[in-house]
Amino acid sequence: MPRPRFGTSSRRPDVAIFDIILPGIDDLEAARRIRRGAPDVRVLMLTMHDDPAYLYQALDAGAAGYVLKRAADVELIAAIRSVVMDNAFLAPAAARSLVADYLHWRERGELRIEAERLTPREEEVLSLIAQGFTNVEIGDRLVISIKTVETHRSHVLARLGLRKRAELVHYARTHGLLDRQTALGS
Repeated sequence: MPRPRFGTSSRRPDVAIFDIILPGIDDLEAARRIRRGAPDVRVLMLTMHDDPAYLYQALDAGAAGYVLKRAADVELIAAIRSVVMDNAFLAPAAARSLVADYLHWRERGELRIEAERLTPREEEVLSLIAQGFTNVEIGDRLVISIKTVETHRSHVLARLGLRKRAELVHYARTHGLLDRQTALGS
């Protein structure tokens, strides 16, 4: 007898629990398929890995929760309740690893989450501001009006959560935007 496909059975689970065993595993692909075929089913990963690489793979596969086996007796019920309520759940040890990984990349100046949200033109304007060009000079170099330069500058400030020109300069320096000098006749 063929098994019912997701969406055709009245017995669809609220939560699917998977175990990450090895890299490149079938469980991650199964999680992806469940999320595509039944987006209302919450995926919870139960694993022995507290390495951020596994956590990232699980999140990419659509996992709403990540529980370590060594703490499953304490955390599994809370994780199930959390994901059923449409919240995320990260095991405290996994969250610590995630924060440590984030801080490591941030300290190395290699974390560019915010800058990836900037348009190429906004990055150009930011780079030129950080190089010390005035709005008039930036407008001349990019062949745009001063008003357009000011608009790009205000968008960059808002997207990055900054307030002053000095903060823009600091941000550009710490995120490598000065290393990528624009090919604007520099």
